[in-house]
Amino acid sequence: MRRAQINYARPGSLPEQIMALWTIFLLGTLWHTQLALIPLSHHLSLTELQPDAALQISTVVGFMLVFLSLPMIAMIAAAFSTSRGFRTVHLGLTLAYSLFNLLHLVLDIRMAVPAEQLILMGCLFLIGLLLNGVAYR
Repeated sequence: MRRAQINYARPGSLPEQIMALWTIFLLGTLWHTQLALIPLSHHLSLTELQPDAALQISTVVGFMLVFLSLPMIAMIAAAFSTSRGFRTVHLGLTLAYSLFNLLHLVLDIRMAVPAEQLILMGCLFLIGLLLNGVAYR
């Protein structure tokens, strides 16, 4: 009698791994943002409006645009480039994002944000560390 064989998926190439991790990171970041906005659907205020609220909001939106665009650019570059220069820049980018995520996690802990936000930021930080390891190879 013949044994059934289990065919395990072959690990992806380095660019595939990088793109998969950045995709997961972006989805996690978007989920993190969505969780923060849920009170709006219940007609609850997120912040008290102040005279300079529009400037603060536009600054945050601008930062988020850059923060979310860089991983997309990194994914495209990973799909088309295997150069040493790209890999060095990419490693620096992953390290910067890990630092930002760690700072964000620490600030969230100090501000006593809801537990689901802390758990998600912790997961994003761990995914970032994994991305650092893959980028370093």
